[in-house]
Amino acid sequence: AAILVDADSGRVLYEKDAHSKRLIASTTKLMTALVALESTPHLDKVITVKPEYQAEGSSMYLKVGEELTLEELLYGLLLSSGNDAALAIAGGCAGEVETFVGWMNEWAAELGMENSHFANPNGLDDEEHYSTAYDMALLARAALPALFALLVGDIGVLHLLLGQGAFQVVADHKPRPVTVGKDDEPPFLRHPPEQFQLCLVVKNPKAAGL
Repeated sequence: AAILVDADSGRVLYEKDAHSKRLIASTTKLMTALVALESTPHLDKVITVKPEYQAEGSSMYLKVGEELTLEELLYGLLLSSGNDAALAIAGGCAGEVETFVGWMNEWAAELGMENSHFANPNGLDDEEHYSTAYDMALLARAALPALFALLVGDIGVLHLLLGQGAFQVVADHKPRPVTVGKDDEPPFLRHPPEQFQLCLVVKNPKAAGL
């Protein structure tokens, strides 16, 4: 299944099986982040890690009892694809993970995602967790502006990870190596897995020099 949509107008440029229901894995985290930002605008909210936030698969490697801000957890969610970060965000924002998942489904209905249903905030396989390429395009159009603003921030710096190297993309779109010291680690490097992969979503490939 695939779809290509103009982000500004929403016009569909290409599609194939765009309305067939599929498992959506970690793309779920777009909705998790959007709901978190809409429900809890204070990014300095402190969330304490509970045992039930531990999760299989990709992880931020959170420790029970650890305290992190919502902003730190969002970095771990979006840049490390942390399944544990997703649960911590859900529980921290809504009090219960199940309540947060209900909010996710309410947002899906609000966005017109008619063939989608969420069963968890991290995308682990579940028969009741699915979407379509078309619906995910609706979600991306709604979520990416806010998420890009979160990751880049007012100073226009986006940190990217590739292998064991860190790079930053600043306003002129030119990647530069970053030396990360012990005292100035970006939040998403606090619990790094052994190896990072690079995942970059580009709104304007020409402007990014790609």
